[in-house]
Amino acid sequence: MLKYQHYDTGDDNDRDGWGVNWMAQTFTTQTIHLIAKVKLKLFRVGDPGTVIVSIKATTDDEPSGADLCSGEIEGNVITEDGGGEWYEISLGDGFTFNKETKYAIVVKAPDGDTDNKISWRADITDPTYARGYYCVSSNSGESWDKYATIDCMFEEWGVGEPAPTTVTWGQLSKSQISAEKIEAAISRLIAAHNDDSDAHIGEGRSLNSHKTQEILDHLVNSIVEDKLSDQCVANEKFKFNQFKLESYFESIDGWTTAKLDSGSVTLALASVLLATGATSLSWARLSGEAFEEGNAADYLKNPRFIVIAKALANTSQEIFLNCGSWDLDGFGFKIVNGTLYALHLKDTDEYTTDISVGVNILEWHRYKAIYTSGEKIEFYVDDILRATHDSNLPEDGVEAADEINYFSYRIKNTAAANKRLVLKYCVLQQDT
Repeated sequence: MLKYQHYDTGDDNDRDGWGVNWMAQTFTTQTIHLIAKVKLKLFRVGDPGTVIVSIKATTDDEPSGADLCSGEIEGNVITEDGGGEWYEISLGDGFTFNKETKYAIVVKAPDGDTDNKISWRADITDPTYARGYYCVSSNSGESWDKYATIDCMFEEWGVGEPAPTTVTWGQLSKSQISAEKIEAAISRLIAAHNDDSDAHIGEGRSLNSHKTQEILDHLVNSIVEDKLSDQCVANEKFKFNQFKLESYFESIDGWTTAKLDSGSVTLALASVLLATGATSLSWARLSGEAFEEGNAADYLKNPRFIVIAKALANTSQEIFLNCGSWDLDGFGFKIVNGTLYALHLKDTDEYTTDISVGVNILEWHRYKAIYTSGEKIEFYVDDILRATHDSNLPEDGVEAADEINYFSYRIKNTAAANKRLVLKYCVLQQDT
């Protein structure tokens, strides 16, 4: 580290600072460099508290603007000897000075008073520092008075002008006796480690410890199907606390179909087609119903459902893909013409959020809704969260005789034209 601008001999008096009374010494750089610290010749009267030293730019040869960098020194460690001693104050990350530019060292003791102050040794008789001078403010730096016949004792220290090019650490040679680059060496060692089938299997190493644990903890969904051999899970390891209903529409026996004006529900291999007739307001509906209440989607038991579907048109239609009812209490998705909405119903009132951006309803999508009972419903398209509803939720369990739906799928046209909806998979899961 180098000493740059300085005036460190000839002091024969001092200048005081406390409270709103700030002191400064200006100086003019000769080279570009980074200031790191200053050394000042100081003493104290009483206990001035924390002394703050900062670097500021100048305007009209006076300190101005915000601090460019700053540091502190506790006043009670400073000598009470009126002759003063030199103290080093670090300036944090410092500041890179421009060439031939005037800056100011500002010293203040904001908690001090006339009996507890900081004193800065100065030459007031015959100062010879020609690149700056002493300044004083009586209003916390709002305005300054300059004294060309006074200079305070200071040294500013730092490092030289930044190198014209930036060195890339990883491209340096690994050592003085090896020309291999650091990045290349790291890549080589990682590759060798990855190719070592015996890595980490020794006693006390991570894989050995992992193999010998009675219970292994894994991230959720991190154990994949190909890691489990056939018949390897004992029955006592299963938990029967979830109800799950899953269908690929291999049959619609047990489903309820309804239609109006030539609407139709047609089963195909692993899919089902709901179609309106050509008459305006024609509709078709497919419902998964139970014989009685208590055997359907129950909003107190964290129901969640998935359906894979696509529409075959995007005009003059209204589509519901719901868990529960489509017109009383339920939740799922609604399509109006080509616009997709997250939907839930409570006592026939609809609550919707437009989630159509980036979703083409004419393509297959996986529509999923997850109800955390009493808290929220989350709506996903292709496993991407699109909306969350957390108010006015359907809250009751399955009680009324008209609340016996597991699923409700419905399409209605709003003009005299055939509209069609295709479903190929659905699932409902909830607590038992």
